[in-house]
Amino acid sequence: RLIIPFKDYDGDIFFFQARSLNHSHTPKYLNPSAEEGVKSSNILYPFDFEADFLCVCEGPADAISLNLNGLNATCTVGSTVSEVQMQTLKEFEGKIVLTYDNDEAGERGIEKFETLRKKHLMESFQVCTPPAQYKDWNDAHMEGVDLYEWMVEKSYEYNFENKSLKNL
Repeated sequence: RLIIPFKDYDGDIFFFQARSLNHSHTPKYLNPSAEEGVKSSNILYPFDFEADFLCVCEGPADAISLNLNGLNATCTVGSTVSEVQMQTLKEFEGKIVLTYDNDEAGERGIEKFETLRKKHLMESFQVCTPPAQYKDWNDAHMEGVDLYEWMVEKSYEYNFENKSLKNL
């Protein structure tokens, strides 16, 4: 397993995700249990609050891949945002780009994000999914896709009435 630490501003680890690198191992992801520490739905992968924009993706490997491409990114440690995570995101003053995977779970996550965005009276957001031939942002990064350029070219304002989420 690959262990991905979540560090606070002092460099202290407050959470981690362990990801299996072997597709036959289950479960694919391991996080500390809520009894052992922080509940995953209460945190976001560390990001720059001062940046002009923030990419919100599903997992830390995706956030790291986006960071390596020059993008400010966080993750919700799953395909849906929680109330606690949305409260934190509400404090972010820049533009939010929701970058969930382009699958059914990602689509449901985008719809939930829109519902909570309205509930919290937040500004609209943009959406950008990974190139269709890749499972997620990490896979696209591993194949050498310029994710910064992709994000600039393919991000669009989310419109709940027109839920076409697939990139062409």
